Amino acid sequence: MKSYELLDAVGGIEPRHIEAAERETKQNKRKRGWIGSLAAAACVGLAVMIAIPILTKKNADAVMVGGIAREYKDAAVVGEEVAVEWPWEYKTVCERYPAVQFEGREYTLKSSGRGLREETIGEKLGVAEGVGYDGYTDREYRQDFDVYEIKGISCERMIAALMDGQFYPFKYSAYVPPETFGEVLDDYSLSRFLTLGTCTVYDDGQNGGTYSLSDDGFIWQTLEGCRDARFVEDEGGGRISWDRITFSVTSDVLGVYKRAFYVSADGYVGTNIFDWAYTFFIGEEAAASILAYAEKNGVEAQPEPYLYSLAGTLTEIGDGYILVDDSILCKDEKDGMVFKVLTADIRVSRCIDFLKIGVGSLVVVSFTEPVGVETENGYTISSATGVTRGTFSGGEVLVPE
Repeated sequence: MKSYELLDAVGGIEPRHIEAAERETKQNKRKRGWIGSLAAAACVGLAVMIAIPILTKKNADAVMVGGIAREYKDAAVVGEEVAVEWPWEYKTVCERYPAVQFEGREYTLKSSGRGLREETIGEKLGVAEGVGYDGYTDREYRQDFDVYEIKGISCERMIAALMDGQFYPFKYSAYVPPETFGEVLDDYSLSRFLTLGTCTVYDDGQNGGTYSLSDDGFIWQTLEGCRDARFVEDEGGGRISWDRITFSVTSDVLGVYKRAFYVSADGYVGTNIFDWAYTFFIGEEAAASILAYAEKNGVEAQPEPYLYSLAGTLTEIGDGYILVDDSILCKDEKDGMVFKVLTADIRVSRCIDFLKIGVGSLVVVSFTEPVGVETENGYTISSATGVTRGTFSGGEVLVPE
């Protein structure tokens, strides 16, 4: 199965994103040294130049900012994401040590800074060695980390490493596909840790809309009856039907953020949640019952962007927060709103510090969760993952290289 067919479920992703992901999937078939990859990318302001939608149109005059409708000028707001190889002191512990060696096996990080709750952690397994690389100083770092089992997940597949007081999921990095779908259900306790809620329907290759399900019990019950479904090598994507439903799935325990899980009308189920394209043939009858259930019980919903975004003027840098005013984008600047963006996450604070973004700058804030409940002081964004400088020109906000 092709990467772009899975990523398409997320929504809001530019074609060049998709093409890059497809190339990466093919490259992942060959084992690569992660230290060498980091070394090659280690330079200040390394530009990836990926165009990302900053705001999503709701109607002719309004856009949605993290679920909040705003009356903006008649202009699209677009940005270009610039990737920076951060100096060692500005990296999160996961960025410093994205892989660990444990009992002769390499495990790689399965999340982007999203930790595990302590109640999901089982017995201690031992000590693993993390190896990190600083491209600025050409220096290698090594550090030991305690590793633990994740309750309900096979240690052959995933383990948890305790880093700076937080548990993070790591996966066995070798390509060892399961023989049957039942192995996936058992090794990962899939029905327990994966919720099939929001899905996109495809009919004859066309997007038929986004829907949400309040109960996925019937789907998992049906899939449990397909435990003997065999793994299918499907690198070319030739086996996927044009008619399918694709769920956007997130799971902290599995280290998954807005990946895809699909069921096709011609009897296949597939997913990229394991960083490989896993496909199984469950049969047309089982697939048809799942598709019929989703069609009958799905409620129309808004597509979920991969990241939410806010653009505006940085008006204050405080202790653990910044204030962003979107007045410059409003049709009537008097309707402007100030958003409080929390910066406790180093991925946010380093942008302000290292990139030298100051008060008065036009900025674009990326975040993962809808805007919180409004208070007398406005809206608060607590899930920001980055801030970058923008440029207002010709009815667009552009993030320069």
